[in-house]
Amino acid sequence: MGKIYGMPAFLTGRIVESQTGTPIDAARVTVMGLGMPRFETANIGGWFNIADENQRQGTYVIMAYKRGYRIGFTTAKFQGEPLKITIELEKR
Repeated sequence: MGKIYGMPAFLTGRIVESQTGTPIDAARVTVMGLGMPRFETANIGGWFNIADENQRQGTYVIMAYKRGYRIGFTTAKFQGEPLKITIELEKR
């Protein structure tokens, strides 16, 4: 995971269950910061990928949610290099 159809990634992430580390598919992901809210859905392996579309450097908030789990989030500082994150969701 790192490129989408030949385009470099701005952000590659994975959503997993906090207790087991099992990937969570179909989790909704929201990325907010510097004028671009983006909405994605994690695939079967819990992965999501956001293409590099000349995002500005700065801090971004990444939030993941799925029914039956508590909302998970993290922040990441983008300084021109692709970001890689993992968000753990806790079962309710």
